[in-house]
Amino acid sequence: MKAWVLYSSIFVLFYTCNAQCPSGFTRMESNLNKCYKYVQAAGVQADVAFGVCRNLGANVISIQSAAENNELNIVIKNCINDTQNCGSAWIGLLWQNTTSDNSYSWSDGESVGYLNIDHSTQYCNDGFLGQHFYTSWNRLWYNCPYSSYNGHIHGVLCEYLLVKPPTQTPTTSSSTTKRTTPTTTPTTTTTTTRKTTTPSTTTQAPVGNCPAGWYQSLYNKGNCYLFVSSAKDWNTANFQCFAVDQRASLATVEYAFINTEILTTAEKAAPKCNDFFIGLHQDNQYSPWVWINGDTASYRNWRNSYPNYGDHGKNANCGVLNMKDGKWTNDVCIGKSKCYICLGM
Repeated sequence: MKAWVLYSSIFVLFYTCNAQCPSGFTRMESNLNKCYKYVQAAGVQADVAFGVCRNLGANVISIQSAAENNELNIVIKNCINDTQNCGSAWIGLLWQNTTSDNSYSWSDGESVGYLNIDHSTQYCNDGFLGQHFYTSWNRLWYNCPYSSYNGHIHGVLCEYLLVKPPTQTPTTSSSTTKRTTPTTTPTTTTTTTRKTTTPSTTTQAPVGNCPAGWYQSLYNKGNCYLFVSSAKDWNTANFQCFAVDQRASLATVEYAFINTEILTTAEKAAPKCNDFFIGLHQDNQYSPWVWINGDTASYRNWRNSYPNYGDHGKNANCGVLNMKDGKWTNDVCIGKSKCYICLGM
């Protein structure tokens, strides 16, 4: 037994040192077994954030030491985008709202040891506490509800473990049986789980090469559109597109014929929606309008007198496709919910 444990430990150490993180993830210096990815999306809600990590084949991160916490704090404070989109991120700590010593748990099943919780509600507008925790710029963790947090959450930290920690010894047959029993169930479990992340309310069959619920473009057979009638703000909508398919984002509309195609399809796919968020945005009212993929918006289809900052203020920096006339207007990116259109490849 001791020899087996020693051999296993050596193998795990060797594998950990030589294993590579998945594409887009960074090796954690304070824990070489852990890879992380900071996915930014201002105003994202916890349930959407958890879906994004799952779609990456990862979990929302657990933080096991002060060294890990400090390392991740540098990441969320020094991200690439504008500083207004940095400074906090959802983590995997959950609160069960009890007085028990076991009221905290990590969503990935890791044991709870290190904690850095601020039990005050100084950042909660209404003083209430929620189930999910986020880490903030000051290294402390808070659990204000999404709707209550002053400034909203700026993203999520996902983790990928190179070596999964063993939970049981491999020497007893009963232990082995318990571990293998779940894998003998029908393999439809995985498919069902991925389906539930799709927010679409359509019931369309697969069209061409597009998944069920998506519509294939007649002009570009590689483009698939998802029309979502479950209203979200612009930031959360884009995050949700990514949660459904990490190749997807809010739709780009780069030609007049594409605008017409989307408008016609939207009338069938989501007839109850009056307008849709699309992937058009700007950093501020003086910045150029660009698409979510970074391309300059050379084709414009603004309604007369738009973009208009008088109605919605200087923060009306996100584009909206209106069903009434097919024209575009601008609205605020956070705090205003609308239907939205995802573009997948």
